[in-house]
Amino acid sequence: MVATARRSVRGFALAATVFALVLIGALIAGVFFAARQSLRVGENVQSAQRAFDAAEAGLHSVVAHWDPTAYDALARGRTAAFAGRLAGGTGSYDGVVLRLNRWLFLIRSTGRDAAGLAQRSVGGLLRLSPAPLTFAAALTVSGPLAVSGASRVEGADQPPAGWDCPPPGPSSAGVVVRDADAVTESDCADGACLRGDPPVRVVAGSGDAASVDSAWRALAAHAGKVYGAEDEEVISPRPVGTAAACDSSARDNWGDPAVPPSAAGCRQYYPIILALGDLKVSGGIGQGILLVSGDLRVDGGFVFYGPVVVRGKLSVINGGGRLLGGVRASDASLQPSGAGAAEVAFSDCALSNALLSGAPATPLTRRWWAQLF
Repeated sequence: MVATARRSVRGFALAATVFALVLIGALIAGVFFAARQSLRVGENVQSAQRAFDAAEAGLHSVVAHWDPTAYDALARGRTAAFAGRLAGGTGSYDGVVLRLNRWLFLIRSTGRDAAGLAQRSVGGLLRLSPAPLTFAAALTVSGPLAVSGASRVEGADQPPAGWDCPPPGPSSAGVVVRDADAVTESDCADGACLRGDPPVRVVAGSGDAASVDSAWRALAAHAGKVYGAEDEEVISPRPVGTAAACDSSARDNWGDPAVPPSAAGCRQYYPIILALGDLKVSGGIGQGILLVSGDLRVDGGFVFYGPVVVRGKLSVINGGGRLLGGVRASDASLQPSGAGAAEVAFSDCALSNALLSGAPATPLTRRWWAQLF
């Protein structure tokens, strides 16, 4: 009986030991499983964070290195792609810039970690911030203004024919001057060379160079076409390009405002043109922003769409010309001869298209970005 009892005790101890070993093994396996799951969760969180950081880096890279040539020239509803890698090799990003309207852009940036385990996307809204160059009239002068013959200064908003423009806005003044006595009209073809609401508005300090100095400096710093003091005459500037591309390197290519365009690739090309001295333009067409440090003489039916700022005197002579947008000058003489005609007309669309084309984009002032997924 005693031997049998001892054998039973030894058998129970063996079973208990095996059970304990199994239980301990299960606990250890559970601990390893939980640790492994925690490690995977941590790796996933890390991968997701790296992907998010890459997406955010792509978004801020586009903002910091905004390319007006690539993005400002986009038509409404069109996109431009971008891509890049993080400097530390921890991820990559790609995305698109979508133009929503004349002012707003949507950036969608998708980031991925280096191993390709996670992907995150963010989006942001940007608004163009053009130089603070404003026009209260078709023509603003600080000194004398002489108009005669087939000359016309028109303050009514005139969208360029064939352009994609919003409806015309309210009429502006034809001319803004410091002194009404400085305006001289003679032999006007229909009895009224100056038109607008009102035709002539007197504003103290109008045309003051100090009021446009900051805008001048900002625009001149990004001028794509620069003419030195020795380059006194440009003959027939014209677009150079094809239906798909514009040769912006051509010296006298000032874009293509014509409809239908002769070089469709230059339709969205609005250069900033800077003359460091006097400039005479004879014939041809162009669009963009024209800055002249000295005097500007227009002849031969030259046509230009966009803002024109002349620190000296504007003269439209002989064969005349047409300036559509807005003009600021120290003084002006619109006196074509023969069959020539001179026209300076206000166009909000021509002004905004040119100013927005080369403008930087800045984030909206409030919550401008969000995680998409």
